[in-house]
Amino acid sequence: AHEMGIDWFVHLDIDECVYVPRMQECSSRRFFGSKERNIEAVRLWNHEAIPEETECQDWFRDCTLFQLNRFHCRGFKPPREYDQMLRQREGRELEPEKQSGDTGWWHRLMGQIFLRRQAPMQRLRAALPALGPLLRRALGASVLGPESPSLDGLEIPAGTGDLVETFFSFSSHDCGKMVVRLDRHLRPPVPCSLHSYMADNGDLLKQIYQASKADDAVILHYPNASMSSWRRKYEALGDLGLREPDPGTKRIHAASSLLVRKGARRDQDLFYKTFIMQNEYNEVAYLAEHGLVTRVEGVANILYYYDNPQEAPEQLPGHMQW
Repeated sequence: AHEMGIDWFVHLDIDECVYVPRMQECSSRRFFGSKERNIEAVRLWNHEAIPEETECQDWFRDCTLFQLNRFHCRGFKPPREYDQMLRQREGRELEPEKQSGDTGWWHRLMGQIFLRRQAPMQRLRAALPALGPLLRRALGASVLGPESPSLDGLEIPAGTGDLVETFFSFSSHDCGKMVVRLDRHLRPPVPCSLHSYMADNGDLLKQIYQASKADDAVILHYPNASMSSWRRKYEALGDLGLREPDPGTKRIHAASSLLVRKGARRDQDLFYKTFIMQNEYNEVAYLAEHGLVTRVEGVANILYYYDNPQEAPEQLPGHMQW
């Protein structure tokens, strides 16, 4: 890309795309071209597709419902790239982040979903890998897992029993992707993690635009758009149980692996409908009530538009070719 003279570069997986909203005329050229020349990179945050059917033919066309990334929600401020890397270097990436009073509404909402999903998780406890020693030490007194929300002020329904670890919010990562600027006069940046880059000399990129405004571009992520693709993915990936010294493996990721490889079909169906489709207990309606889901049909509309041959554009005066 650098040798080709491309200005901006991002690594996208097969289940991701960059989406620029209509406020930017759906134009990546317009969005990235509007950035100041000193901006070295743009962090695009990802929204995650919520499947409305168990199967689909083409997720870019069939999946149009998305859960919003929390950094596009009221009260959340994107972390500085340096702070995130410092937490990793100091071994603090597993420590729960301090909750702000401005984001308490989100944590209470996720706490309600956490409680609603106790019943199916009680049935699926055998599908959840045990916490490794390193992870237990990092969590300290917590026994509900690294992704457990705060339940302060929430009423636990009668008959719930002992609380167990369960899942809420995204089924995959929520850290987005970094889009880096390429300059043909300078050596290109190099990857420093799955979703970040650093300068060729090892320095951190200093001028990074955090794209968290309503008219900013986003990554649309379709990680588990159909039950069959979910099964195929974890069959191909094999054993992803939490193994030391890798306590950062997302728990739902490891649980999916174990369930697909060893779980009964009915347990797989319950897991997918509860934690991927998020609608076994009307969670999608609950999320929509609080503005945490959105309908994005722009990608599907663009694909349908190009399905049909387009008329040749009218040639303007002075551009006629003879």
